[in-house]
Amino acid sequence: MKGPRSQTKREPNVGEIVILEEEFVPRNLWKIAKIIELLDTKDGRCVRNVKILLPNGTIVSRPINRLYPLELNIENKEIENNKIKRLKEI
Repeated sequence: MKGPRSQTKREPNVGEIVILEEEFVPRNLWKIAKIIELLDTKDGRCVRNVKILLPNGTIVSRPINRLYPLELNIENKEIENNKIKRLKEI
C-alpha cells in the first residue's frame, strides 16, 4: 500500500509545462515555465538539470528536483497546440 506522499519517478520531457519552486517565496507565487532542453550528466546516464523558458522570455538552468509538472491530460491535440502557441506568445 502506498502512502499519500509516494511519488512515481519519471524523467521530464521537452515542451512540458512545469511549476518552478522558488526558495523563500510562497507556493502560490511560484512561476510557471516550459522545459526547452534536458541536460544530461557527464556520463550520460540520467537527467538532473533542465533549461527552462520563463514567461518573461528568460532561459535558465534548474535542477529537476525544483520542478513540479502540471498534470494536464488533454485528449484533443488541437487544444494542446493552441495552448503551446499562447505560451510562445508570452
